[in-house]
Amino acid sequence: MENILYLLVFLAFEVVLIPFVYIKMLVVIPWATMGLFTSIFYEVFWFIGGIVILIFMALRDVYHFMWILSMHDGCREN
Repeated sequence: MENILYLLVFLAFEVVLIPFVYIKMLVVIPWATMGLFTSIFYEVFWFIGGIVILIFMALRDVYHFMWILSMHDGCREN
């Protein structure tokens, strides 16, 4: 039962981070890419699909955290 609390807190933490990561990537993408066309292409792609990608990554992180918490024997299962 205590793992449910951990999962909810971790999920809330991930959801709070999503807007900050989205905005930071909007700033980093033009700086990190070379070429005007490439920068514009990646920026538009991130502007349109970034939220979906971040939500997917947050849910994947929560899934992996849940999987780790469900290991009763620790790492000996693998």
